[in-house]
Amino acid sequence: MSDLSLGSGKYSTLGNNINSTGGGDGGETASKDNAESLDKFRRNIRVEFQFQIMKLRLQHRLAHAHFRILGVLGHSGPLIFVALFSGILSFLSASANEETEIEQTGTNVTEVVISPKFITPETREIFIIIVGILSLVQVAIQKIGQSLNHAARSDMHLQVEISLRHLFEELVFEENKAALDKDNPENNLTPETLSKFQALFAQCVASCSSPIPLKIAQPFDLIDHNIWMFMETRKLRKEKDIQFWISHAYNEIYAEICSGNGWQVILPSTKKIIGIVEEKLEKQWMKIQTDLEENNLCISDEMRL
Repeated sequence: MSDLSLGSGKYSTLGNNINSTGGGDGGETASKDNAESLDKFRRNIRVEFQFQIMKLRLQHRLAHAHFRILGVLGHSGPLIFVALFSGILSFLSASANEETEIEQTGTNVTEVVISPKFITPETREIFIIIVGILSLVQVAIQKIGQSLNHAARSDMHLQVEISLRHLFEELVFEENKAALDKDNPENNLTPETLSKFQALFAQCVASCSSPIPLKIAQPFDLIDHNIWMFMETRKLRKEKDIQFWISHAYNEIYAEICSGNGWQVILPSTKKIIGIVEEKLEKQWMKIQTDLEENNLCISDEMRL
């Protein structure tokens, strides 16, 4: 988890502006510059915080689905199959117990052993041996399942995803409240509110002791760097542009992982995912450019910082 405290993160350089503009005899001008820099700094911290919540929500959702299917295929499913097969063989071997009946021919009385035609005593012994072996296999599967602990890990990731979703909804609610404040034209959250949400965020993440699989975490971490280069080369620096392209990139990664061959059991390679997502982002950018040109429009200065 990245440090989201004031003065750190991608926007840490903005903190220097806050301290550097207040020196000297600037008076009201310096105070106004400090206030504007602080508002901008808080807004950037809030935006970065939203991205962190969104990214971890998607990662934990993917991890939950991945470990859930591994738990079914590697533990629950084999246990059910072994128990069912062992029960059938136990029933057949029990039904093959030897029965006797008395036959009398004249003055001679003989005892005849009767068994089902399709199960001989030799077959019954084989069934008993197989049932014993299956019992050992069942114990081995249980021990392996307890060691891997896929079911518990899946539940942990699900609980974190739910907690982060609730946290994001509360953050949006606080932002809407701030938007109604006439004394807060930048719609910024107070440092106390940001600190509260930061503490809740850290608590949610710390509650999960199961690490996110590397092939799930890597694409999101790598796109963090690549998307900033993508936006910087196109001078997309305004908040709404940043929010659109980063959220779009995260959702594309999520969609590509879920649509991979053998998804939930097999995780796709990071290089393949990043290549596909970057190609889609480029096509999306070209489509926007084409639509603007067809409508005789251009990207106005309002779309840039």
